[in-house]
Amino acid sequence: MATTTTGVAIDKSVKLIAIQFSIPNPAAMPPSLRYLPQETGKERQRRKELPPGLLVVPETPRVQIVDFVAQIAGLGYKLVSAIAQERPDLVPGVVLPPRNRARYVLIPNQDVERGRAAPDLKVLMEGLMELCLGAMWTVKAYINPYCEGDVECLDLFCLEIVLGTRQPFCDRDGRPLMARPRDANGKTIRDATPQPIVPDFLMKVVDGELALVSNI
Repeated sequence: MATTTTGVAIDKSVKLIAIQFSIPNPAAMPPSLRYLPQETGKERQRRKELPPGLLVVPETPRVQIVDFVAQIAGLGYKLVSAIAQERPDLVPGVVLPPRNRARYVLIPNQDVERGRAAPDLKVLMEGLMELCLGAMWTVKAYINPYCEGDVECLDLFCLEIVLGTRQPFCDRDGRPLMARPRDANGKTIRDATPQPIVPDFLMKVVDGELALVSNI
């Protein structure tokens, strides 16, 4: 299978990994998340003004990330925060329901004593893995400088993984969902026999680097 590496080494230079999901359906949110108040207009403006960081994975649809999450846990990253927040979808002249954001933050195990270990860690990790197992996502990833307070730390980084459009490939009982295959142009072959839906790409750590592996 073809592998596209990003040049981003998952090593001691990555001091924080944030995994953020955008989920329209609140029923798909893990119940273990801690909810923040709905995002205000000022908070939205401040967020929009933040520099986006260096894009290392361009927007890529149909990606499963469960292998990546399991690998970073094996590399010693521990969950320290798991929050949820409603964000109003502000489109001029259009009334839309709020989007739900779920954000998980992991840091190296040796730094946890300086941070705050997440309570109910096992339950929160189960919620994260559930989000990753049953669906594929449209994914982007960025590298940002790591800061201690307001001071930027040289040669230390944060990895931000942003997951947008969600597409389930199994039902609530774990049975695979079916769909007709697509041609080379991505169009559905209407007279083909439905097959189990599978991700096009798997996000993984390959030879120590963040990578997308083709699953086709």
